[in-house]
Amino acid sequence: MCLAFPSTTEGFGLPPLEAMAVGCPAIVAPQGALPEVCGEAALYADADDADAWVEAIAALAENPGLRGRMRALGRVQAGRYRWAESARLLLDIIQDVAARTP
Repeated sequence: MCLAFPSTTEGFGLPPLEAMAVGCPAIVAPQGALPEVCGEAALYADADDADAWVEAIAALAENPGLRGRMRALGRVQAGRYRWAESARLLLDIIQDVAARTP
């Protein structure tokens, strides 16, 4: 049905991205890097609000249109992140720092 990910200290958000990449809607806590990484492609629920999680899961279970929309948005969002591009950006940063280091 979905990935329920109530992490409050997530440094990046790879599990939700992996779920979205395979068409699994994600519900995440709006903390750490999750809002930036997931954008509008995830549903949000406060990590400490059990009722909010129940409501979000029920909304996906009861609404095929919402489920389909979240699957489509998730695939697009996950497609923005590529390992090769991430590695290139990291290498650029390392080279920039190395060039400035005496």
